[in-house]
Amino acid sequence: NTSCPIQTGQVSFVPPYLQYLHKRSEYTRHKKQFARFILHSFSLLLQKVGYIRQHPRIRLLDSVFIFITFAPMSHTIAIFPGSFDPFTRGHQALVDDALRIFDKVVIGIGNNVSKAGLLRIEARKQLIEDLYADNPRVEVRIYTGLTGDFARDQHASAIIRGVRNTTDFEYERTMEATNHRLHPDIITVMLFTPAPVADIASSTVREVLAFGRTVDEFMPEGIDIKKYL
Repeated sequence: NTSCPIQTGQVSFVPPYLQYLHKRSEYTRHKKQFARFILHSFSLLLQKVGYIRQHPRIRLLDSVFIFITFAPMSHTIAIFPGSFDPFTRGHQALVDDALRIFDKVVIGIGNNVSKAGLLRIEARKQLIEDLYADNPRVEVRIYTGLTGDFARDQHASAIIRGVRNTTDFEYERTMEATNHRLHPDIITVMLFTPAPVADIASSTVREVLAFGRTVDEFMPEGIDIKKYL
């Protein structure tokens, strides 16, 4: 039997070719174990940073070629709440920045029935929908009640807030603390409004309109506010 060592007295003699096969088998086994350890550690790291949701499926071919199939990345959703009366270039810039972070942005128009505005709530929604008609990653919803509850209903993981100055920051920090108490699993992401549009506010648009002046420079390109008045 060539697979067994040859007995010579008290000493076992293993033919050289069997020693070679044994060493090669041990080498291959250790290499597979090492590869699995590295891939397992790598998958844990990717899960830690949120890149994959579960361990990758690993297949080894001849202990040399390694193929990894990653699980799909989670679909991230954020809400961008506000009155948007009207939606301005400043708001548009914040949505553009948010889309660089999240897969989907839901623009939530808060419906405060006790507060009279420039545009009817339906007109505000129509204006924003017209602006993002060709972008499936942006949705527009009207909501009442708490912003945190709206975020939960939309399966959002974050609330986007725009910050133009220190006054905005102090206000938003207080709101973030309240939302965190009610919904600790939903984070608030504060985005600085880009400098070229940081001076634009919905209240400014309303005031300029009240004096009969044009507001095209405050509005997103292609949006004529007269259409929605």
